[in-house]
Order: sequence, then C-alpha cells, then structure tokens
Amino acid sequence: MRVVVLGLCTAMVLVVRVADAQMPLPAARPSDGAAKPETRAAIITYLKEQN
Repeated sequence: MRVVVLGLCTAMVLVVRVADAQMPLPAARPSDGAAKPETRAAIITYLKEQN
C-alpha cells in the first residue's frame, strides 16, 4: 500500500513539474525609442553639448 501511495505522490510531482515547464513566456515588450541608433546618436550629441 505504501508503494502505491509513494508512486502516486511521485506521479503528481512529475505532472506539476511538466505543467510548470510548459507555461507560456510573457510577451516581448516593444523596444523603446532609446534603442534606435538615431535616437542614441542624438542623445550623445546633446550630452556632449551640455559639457
């Protein structure tokens, strides 16, 4: 009887792990404007002018 209970508990743990591993990833966020090369260049130019 203990072997059956142990087997069922082990099976439940494995089912939970498999279900956890199949959770969908969060959606990727769109990149902000600072990631664009033109925007980066403009920020660098602005900061150089401030110094």
